[in-house]
This record gives sequence, C-alpha cells and structure tokens, in this order.
Amino acid sequence: MRSWTIARFRGVRIQLHITLLLVLPYLAYIIAARFKELLAQAEISGVRIDELAFHGLKQGPMIWGILLATSLFASVLLHELAHVWIALRQKARVRSILLMMLGGISDIEPGDESPTHEASLSLIGPAMSLFLAALGWLLWRQTQGASLSFFGHWFFQSNLVLALFNLLPAFPLDGGRALRASLSTRMGRVRATRASVRVSHALAWALGALGLLGFNLFLVLIAFFIYASAQAEWSMLMSRGLLEGLRAGDVATLVPPVEESQTLAQAIAQMLHSRVTALPVVHSGGGFSIITLQQVRSVPFHFRDTTLVRDLVRRFPGGESSAAEFLEWDTPLHTALSDLAAAPGATLPVSANGKIIGIIRYSDLTEVLQLRSLEKPAA
Repeated sequence: MRSWTIARFRGVRIQLHITLLLVLPYLAYIIAARFKELLAQAEISGVRIDELAFHGLKQGPMIWGILLATSLFASVLLHELAHVWIALRQKARVRSILLMMLGGISDIEPGDESPTHEASLSLIGPAMSLFLAALGWLLWRQTQGASLSFFGHWFFQSNLVLALFNLLPAFPLDGGRALRASLSTRMGRVRATRASVRVSHALAWALGALGLLGFNLFLVLIAFFIYASAQAEWSMLMSRGLLEGLRAGDVATLVPPVEESQTLAQAIAQMLHSRVTALPVVHSGGGFSIITLQQVRSVPFHFRDTTLVRDLVRRFPGGESSAAEFLEWDTPLHTALSDLAAAPGATLPVSANGKIIGIIRYSDLTEVLQLRSLEKPAA
C-alpha cells in the first residue's frame, strides 16, 4: 500500500503509511469521546476539569484528541529513532522507518547479529519509551499549569504502555528479539529463533482469543500481525540458510542496460530479445533505474516510437522507476534478500567492474530456494 517519505534522519527515510492517516482521525475521535473519562483520571492528581479549555471553544475535546493522538505517534517515531541511532553506531544498514496503523517498523539490516548487539538494539526502543514516560510523569506531577499537567498525564501513560507492549516476548516486537538474543547465547541463533517464534505464536493465539471474546477488533489485528511477523522471521532465517554460498552473479540474468535517450520501442525490443520483464536504465548524468513490463504497458502502443525511456522514468517519480540500488556480482545472496524484497519491481541491477551487466529478480531467488530445499533439510 502507499507510503510517503516525509523526512530523513542521517540518510534514513522516515515514511508515513496510508493506514496511519486512517487511524489518526479515528484515535482522535476516540480520545474526544472519552475526554471526560480522561479528565477524571487526571483530576485525581489535582488537575481541575474547569481549567482545561481552549478559550471556551466547543471543539476543545476534539482539539485535545488530535493533539494527544499526534503525540502518541511522535512517541512511536522517537522510539524507532532510538533503534536507528544504535543500529548506525553498530555499523548496521538502515533503510527506513515506516510509521503505520499498528506503530512503527525500522528496516534494519544488522551488520553484526551477535546476541549482545541484538539485545542492545532491541532494548533501546523500550528504554526510550520509558525515558519519555518519565518526562511525562514530571510534567504531570511537577508543573502548575492544568493543560501541561493533563498532557503530561497522557504522555506518561501512553509511553509506559508503549514500552511494556514492546517488551512482550514476540516477533516483531523488541521483546521477541531480546528473547532470541538471550536464548542464542545457549542454543545458537537458529534454535533460539525457532523457540522465540513458538512463543510468538502462542502469544498471538492468546491475544486473538482475548480480542474475539471481548469483541476487540484492534487486538485481533495485533494478534494476526504478531503471528504473521513471527512466521516471516522464521522463513527469512531459513531462506538465508539455503542461500549460503551463492553469489548474486550465480543467479543474475545477463541483459545489457538501455540508455534513457532510447525510445520505448527500442527498450521493448530489448525485452523481447532478452526475454525479461524488467530492464536496467543507465542515466546520462549518472545513476540508473529499473523499468518494468507493467510500466511499459501503461504507454499506448502508437506512442511507443516517440516516447523516450527517460519520459517513462519521469512518469513514475518515487515509484518503480526511481533510482535503484544495485548488487555487486560477488555479493552473497543471503544478504540480498531484504534488498530484493524492498526493491522497485522486486528487481535490482547487477554490477561487475563498475558496469551494469544484468538484473536479479526476487522470483529468481524463490526458484533457487525451492531447488535447494530439495537437497538441504529444514532446520
């Protein structure tokens, strides 16, 4: 689904998923609907209800709803930035932070998968949330202004819940990765991952049952998310094991790149001759892109002789034909899984001696995985 890059932090894209735009107004509405209840909770600590107002505006509760809902996702962003900060210090590769309906996800490719590094990378997020909760507690207990005190009460509670939730021992939560790090010191990474996945599945079933019994759809969604993420973690580990020893060049399809000054008809001729559904494009000013069969089909047949490849690239800014990464010929395949899964059109150019000489597709890896699974037993 659609997402937008809204900022960058030390080269890391911060992206906003479309589901967040759906859940933010809903959360603001829920907060506004429960405003009196929230005020009553804060009043226990000395905040008087009649002190909280936006100069008598009738829409005061809704304004508070927007403010508090936004502060929650700002807290999620700070939580994820803490992960990114530690990851960069560990020389890990960080692609992006995605803020979505169920929270945030940092796309990190660890440089060192030792238990110590994984534990520190996992626990820094909840530590940040606990730090923010402490700031909220100080606002709540130590400030005189009613509005700041009320905001501090919410900020304290929401970040405390965020920290405790992320410490649950289930993938993809921080607690699940911390559990694996702890188990890895005694049983190795593969067995530790398998044990952690089983714990994640058990927790997902428990949360799902609670959600169904309590008619809580959000809890059911969280349960499904945990179950699917845990399964994906196990599949990724098994896939990387099956690809050990292979290089990108062992799977790549050799195909000459097209120039952006060529016509679309010439690019189509190249596709037909090479029998591929994606082509690398070399830009005259440096860099390259990927164009796909689906993009080519978007141009009417009678315009393909006059449409240049660069025109097609410009029609999809930030999309499938945006500037791509590339894989070196001797890149170990097991390290390229995440890159290919996230690449435009699930395709990346392959380079040798500084020149683009072909492409590699995620579908190529799935075929290799299926074949190698015949000779390598599952762990």
